[in-house]
Amino acid sequence: KCGEVGHKIAECPQKEDKCFRCGRLGHRADVCREKVVCFNCGEEDHKSPECKKPKRMIEKAFALSGEGADQVYNLIRGTCFIHDTPLVAIIDTGATHSFISVDCVRRLNIPVTEIPSRLRIETPSSGSVVTQL
Repeated sequence: KCGEVGHKIAECPQKEDKCFRCGRLGHRADVCREKVVCFNCGEEDHKSPECKKPKRMIEKAFALSGEGADQVYNLIRGTCFIHDTPLVAIIDTGATHSFISVDCVRRLNIPVTEIPSRLRIETPSSGSVVTQL
C-alpha cells in the first residue's frame, strides 16, 4: 500500500491505498485520473516503453572528492589498484555508474571510448556537469 520495503502488504501501517502513478493517498494507480506522462519525452498519454522518440540517456551519479566521501554515510571510501597504482575509490552500492577522473585516465594511460549519449553528473558542491566522453 505504501510502497516501502520491510513489511508485507497485510502488515502495512498505511491505512489508505497509495497511488503509484500520482503519489496521492486514497486510490490506486489502476483507477487514477491523472494523465500519464512519458518519462522519456515528457508528452502525455503514453508511457516510456511505448514511446516512439529516441530514448533519453541522461543518467545521474554523484561525484565527490575522496575527502567528501567521509561525510556521506552511505558511501565507502577505500583504496583500489589499477595497473599496480593505488587510487582512492569511493564505493556507492546504490550507484548505476562508476567513474574515474580524466587525470587518472591520463596518468594510467587508459584508453577512452566515447559514449553515444550524454551523462549528467550531480555534484553536491558545484551542481551538475553534463559530459559526453
